[in-house]
Amino acid sequence: MDTKTANASLHWLTATIPIMDSTKTEMQAKQIAERAERCTTTTDARPYPHNYTNALKATLGTISWHETRPDMRICYNISGSGLDQAYKHDLAPLRIFDALMSMGARVTRVDIALDWPERVDIGALVDIAKQHPDCVHARTLTPYNTIKLRAGEVNDRTTGLYVGSLRSDRFLCIYDKGLELGLSDVMLKRIEARNRAYHARQAAATIASETLPVAARSIIKSLADFPIGWWESALSGPITALEPIGRKETDTERWLCEDIAPVVARVIKDTGGMSSLVYQTFAKLIIDATSIDT
Repeated sequence: MDTKTANASLHWLTATIPIMDSTKTEMQAKQIAERAERCTTTTDARPYPHNYTNALKATLGTISWHETRPDMRICYNISGSGLDQAYKHDLAPLRIFDALMSMGARVTRVDIALDWPERVDIGALVDIAKQHPDCVHARTLTPYNTIKLRAGEVNDRTTGLYVGSLRSDRFLCIYDKGLELGLSDVMLKRIEARNRAYHARQAAATIASETLPVAARSIIKSLADFPIGWWESALSGPITALEPIGRKETDTERWLCEDIAPVVARVIKDTGGMSSLVYQTFAKLIIDATSIDT
């Protein structure tokens, strides 16, 4: 009887949190570290992404912000190695995810994976895709060879496969994790869905509402579902439909409410409150826009 099961896990998480008070951004960054990681000690770090100007390193992740651009929000980023380390700190990656979501985070990247403990031929997936084109919901398939190998070993097998373009906001990376680590005797294949922008928010919504295995299977199957035994075993189990996430209208409303409104409020406060020209101008615009002709 086959008792192998696929293990689901998060492997990258980037999210932005609205700034509550631009004069206390560093304090808020430290509070994010404490709430997300139970980390009370932080050190200066290199910002991520690089267009931010300031950053703090928590135990596992990095919290970055721009000193003159509160509209860019505070960015929390934790890589795959950080998420792997989370368990050693008695901290489940999903707890970090839930803590960020409770702070109004907007997820901009999330990678979710299934690990399958079996030696399989990843290169065969390319041939299967040619025979069954409907099993892949992407136009690009890119096989590759794992770079990291033990000294003296030569590898000419396909040990990795990208499903989808690397320049797109979502694609699959299917690879031999053991060979990536330089351990050719480790039988571990990883099916990793990498999601950015809109697809990251959609994936985050699925992760928030479902168990991690259900979310992983659903997101992966939305990109590919190969009719081969090991793949079907690795992805066996319940799935859910990926619900559409509002794009233009919802994103614009969120931008106005979360980013622009606090800035306008601060400007009004700094320029004289309700008696300021800024307030009077906005008040007139709002009254004119909501007035009803009689």
